Amino acid sequence: MDDGVERVLRAVSELHDANTDAPARKLADKFLQSWRAAPNSWRTALMLVAHPDVSDDARFFFASSLRFACERSSGDVLDPALLGDLLAQIVLALLSSAHRGSSSVSRQLASALAALAVRSGSWEPVRTIPDVATLIQRHSGQTLEKPSAVSSDTVPLIALLLVVEALAAEARSKSLSCHPSRRSAVVTALSTSPEPARWLSTALSEAAPPACGQAAVLTIEEWCHAGFAPEGIEAGDTIPALFQRCLSPSICKTASECLVALFALCTLPTTQVLVLSIGAFEGQAILYHCFSLPFRETRTA
Repeated sequence: MDDGVERVLRAVSELHDANTDAPARKLADKFLQSWRAAPNSWRTALMLVAHPDVSDDARFFFASSLRFACERSSGDVLDPALLGDLLAQIVLALLSSAHRGSSSVSRQLASALAALAVRSGSWEPVRTIPDVATLIQRHSGQTLEKPSAVSSDTVPLIALLLVVEALAAEARSKSLSCHPSRRSAVVTALSTSPEPARWLSTALSEAAPPACGQAAVLTIEEWCHAGFAPEGIEAGDTIPALFQRCLSPSICKTASECLVALFALCTLPTTQVLVLSIGAFEGQAILYHCFSLPFRETRTA
């Protein structure tokens, strides 16, 4: 690594080292913010975000720097001639990060990819979801080293859901520099895309591991916050699966919040939605988690 990169790595280490005094930490932060704002820093960030010798703290910094450039830069990060290679490298880094189980880094990379999809004028809005799926499928398995924190079989689905979640977040993000008409076109394309409902159903199935279910729940909730539920979500097993997740201690809070977000968009009466739960006890548990009521107050005589 050259001297410039070594200086960045030292600054990241100083920033996160508990033994660094306040003045030194402030100088390190100032240097890193200045480096991040440089026009071509994203190239170095992209090169190092998946480097095996980089610390987790440095990897997160490079991932967030790449996201910063993809959201706001008006330079060559949006050059159509570079877009294909840039997307491929981000997807490879995302798959590698998801394979390691590094959620924070994976989310930054997913947001970087989503930001490019929202901003790039050469990317047709209606092709956003299908193209993302194709990219991830094409590159899955190429960089999945062992050992891993996540099963290799589930990595592509988790990565895909992270990007789908990020697309809804970036499309409404105030941090993203994008023409209103382009933003509106992307939102319309997302809200009418049929593919996410199928992926969510797979991720929430009983056969799927908990990591997939967690990613699916967060994706649905983020889309609801963007003002729309995934197209066709009510037609499959996704809603019943969400109710079941409310009974799982590891995910009940997140699943309940997701259901509340869906209720806010739903045109059906709540009683019609609740009929999807199984049995009185489960219905009481769901109400308890969803609306934070003491369990005894939901019981009927």
